[in-house]
This record gives sequence, C-alpha cells and structure tokens, in this order.
Amino acid sequence: MLIYRKIFNQKDKVRFALLLIVTLEDYRSLGYGETIFYEFIDKIKAKNKKTEIVLHSLKKSENFYLNLGFKKINNNRFLENLEGINSDEKDKIFMKYLF
Repeated sequence: MLIYRKIFNQKDKVRFALLLIVTLEDYRSLGYGETIFYEFIDKIKAKNKKTEIVLHSLKKSENFYLNLGFKKINNNRFLENLEGINSDEKDKIFMKYLF
C-alpha cells in the first residue's frame, strides 16, 4: 500500500508528500514496495512535468528510500510546519525525490 498527499501545485512544479509505503511482513524484501513506488512515479509523471516528493520516515527505512533514489534533506521547516514534526528526532529521516 502507498499513501500520499498532493501538497501544492505551482506553475511549473508539483509537490507530493509520501506518507506511507507498506507491505505485509511475509511479502517484505521481495520487491513489492519498490514496484508500488515506481508505478506511483509513472502515474504522476504522466500528469506532471516537474515533481518533488518529500517524506519523513523512521531512520531504519533510510536504505530502502535511498535505493529508490531519494536524497536526504536537512532543511525540514516545510515538513515541520505541515506535519508538526520535530526535525531533531534522532530516529527520523527527511528525504526528497526529484524528477
């Protein structure tokens, strides 16, 4: 399952917040999460030219998102204001995916 939210649409750029990618425990590490993510990317690429996807997640998921092409970000003011999260939390990561 993949849950996202469109945050805003500017003249030349669209931003989405990726809220969750999850698979049942018995199906993890089999590529289903990656497949779901790339299907999501294909769907929004067809409608949007310049897109940014932002997320915050648990640090233990960092390698999963890095392998998908996300980059760590340090400027988290936008996410903090939107989600009410504290960027100082040691177990959280903030990432961005551009295309």
